[in-house]
Parts: sequence; C-alpha cells; structure tokens
Amino acid sequence: MPFQFEDLKRVLVKSKEDLEFAKEDMKNGETPARKKALKKANQKYEIQMKALDDFITGKLADLKNEHVKEIEMIITEAQLTGVQLVVVACVNCIQPTSPKHMTREEENPIAKL
Repeated sequence: MPFQFEDLKRVLVKSKEDLEFAKEDMKNGETPARKKALKKANQKYEIQMKALDDFITGKLADLKNEHVKEIEMIITEAQLTGVQLVVVACVNCIQPTSPKHMTREEENPIAKL
C-alpha cells in the first residue's frame, strides 16, 4: 500500500508540473493549441488530485480502522489475562507519507487500572 500512495503522489506532482508548464506557455501568447493543452493539463491534475483524495479518505481510513480494531483486541485480551501491556501505535496511520511502518511506544493507560 505505501507504494500505491507514493505512485499516486508522484503522478500528481508530475501532472502539477505539466499544468504549471502549460500556464507558463500561455503567457507567451494564447493560441487554440495552448488553450487545449492547458485545459487537458488542468483536467489531468484534477483527476490525479481526486484519485489521491479517494485513496486517502478510503483505503487509509480503512487501514486505520483495522489497526484500531487490532489494538482494541490486544487491550481486551490483556485486561482479561491481567497482563501489563505497552501499546505500539502505528505512526503510518497518522502520517501516510512514511515509506515504512514506524512505531512509537506509549504507555497503556488501561494497564494502570
């Protein structure tokens, strides 16, 4: 999944560069070909922006929910067994630009009960 996000981001950056180039080219004079190129670059950029937005709001939200459910199950199991637990939070759920899963340990407030 990180590769898919990186690919979407890379394509979006490329389409933004193409759009910027088309805008700069229009400054040299308006022609039908330049208008068409600008319109096409703008449409491509909007499509890529929507694709990235759909990915972030859809797949990453699902992934985050999956991690939350896993953490809740671990906490419930620890409560049942009376084991002290250290929760490992997935930073990737918070910062999707990270290429690897990075973890950060936090003390479990439930274990203090």
